[in-house]
Amino acid sequence: TTGGSGLSGTALDPVAATDLVTDLLSTTPYRAATHAFRFARLVPTTTVIAASGDLLTVRPPSRRPRTHAAGIALALHELLAQADTDGDATLTPWQVVPGEVGGPVLVTLGRLIDLGHLRLLPGNRMAEDDLADGTGGVTVHTFQTLTAPLPSRRSIDRLHLAAAYPASRFTQAGDVVFCTAPRPTALVDRDGLAVVAAPVRVLRVASSAPPGLVPEVVAHAVRTAPGHGDWRAWPVPLLPTAQAATVRDALTEVDAARLALTARLAALDDLTAGLVEATSSGAVSLLPPIRPTQMEG
Repeated sequence: TTGGSGLSGTALDPVAATDLVTDLLSTTPYRAATHAFRFARLVPTTTVIAASGDLLTVRPPSRRPRTHAAGIALALHELLAQADTDGDATLTPWQVVPGEVGGPVLVTLGRLIDLGHLRLLPGNRMAEDDLADGTGGVTVHTFQTLTAPLPSRRSIDRLHLAAAYPASRFTQAGDVVFCTAPRPTALVDRDGLAVVAAPVRVLRVASSAPPGLVPEVVAHAVRTAPGHGDWRAWPVPLLPTAQAATVRDALTEVDAARLALTARLAALDDLTAGLVEATSSGAVSLLPPIRPTQMEG
């Protein structure tokens, strides 16, 4: 299926008219694979059905202006190089190329919920006194943990959870945990088996959802939402089906690298504190390392 990117902001001069006609004549499978579309874009039929709306994507006022695609690709290449390491967290050298003109189809959160592609699950009403800082029990996603400037954890004793909140729902891996006020924020629960405290809620991608509905993209759409008006009207991009699996793999790999580096940073912080405390108290003395000497032949 072919969708248009909109001509409302384009003067239909002879060059534009020729490009438009060429786009329309290049929608056969053979020609589409080699043609660089200017106005049209190829949209999988499954995506059109999922959107259940016009092929023309009506975009709200952009909060993330689209800059030159080649510049974005170059910037991502540089970020991949900067984020890569020589240790166990080495990243795959993903190919980053300019995308199609027009970008993905946008579908609102409300429409995705109405279609059953996203399930909206409410949070549990929990007493603040029942929660503790740290990871001693079942992880609890709260308003505070979502909006804190630094990562934080709250938990609840497993036995107390079962006794005091028997109807509690556990998250599943891949759930989008979000809140809309005082500012929109969201994260993807990688592990699942956590609980959510109201007013935080969960968006769960259904098994029937199109492949292009990716949890990380949903969470990013919430985090970058304008923060006013009905949250159900916030748009979510549906990735092209051919890219969805690769994007998921890349995001999973980046997240694993982030977790490994976070664990190492925590270990370095503990090592720093331990060295300072032990040496300054006289408990230990720190000597230079023993350098192996070369044997004379």
